[in-house]
Amino acid sequence: MTTAAAAISTITLVEPGVRPDPERNAAALSIVKKWSLWAMAPGILPYPFLDLVAIGAIQMNMLREISNLYGTKFSANLVKNIVGSVLGSFGMAVAGTGFAYSLLKALPVAGRAAGVLALPVVAGASTYALGRVFILHFASGGTFLTFDPNKVRDFFQQTYEEGVQEMQKKAQDKKDAHA
Repeated sequence: MTTAAAAISTITLVEPGVRPDPERNAAALSIVKKWSLWAMAPGILPYPFLDLVAIGAIQMNMLREISNLYGTKFSANLVKNIVGSVLGSFGMAVAGTGFAYSLLKALPVAGRAAGVLALPVVAGASTYALGRVFILHFASGGTFLTFDPNKVRDFFQQTYEEGVQEMQKKAQDKKDAHA
């Protein structure tokens, strides 16, 4: 069991009145992994900021799918604000990095190459961390209305780092497959 999976199990066992649901949590993790891979794709777009819009749309779709799995009402406007606060409060380094890599694409040749190589990993990892945060929150009985970014700050950071490792491995596996 991974550290993050153990954290989900621990939280669901600790929260009063909430029973663990390993099958639903596993299905949610599968959703997160799928959308994290999709989030890597816009990073190769050569146009600055269009990639960030596409990544945001992918993250919204992931959260919609996870919330449906947990029976939580999804409101696009509310979720946009929450995602903004999540990335703003403990993901500024993540959001700033993604913005910087996207902006690099405006520079001819070297800038575009650097942005296209780095942004997919940041996008995939931030999507992975965001999804894991909401799995943890929904599994412990939370809703979008009860979400408090400060309570999951450390977990976001931990899962972002796991996501970077996972996305780098996926990118390397893809390179190896085409070599």
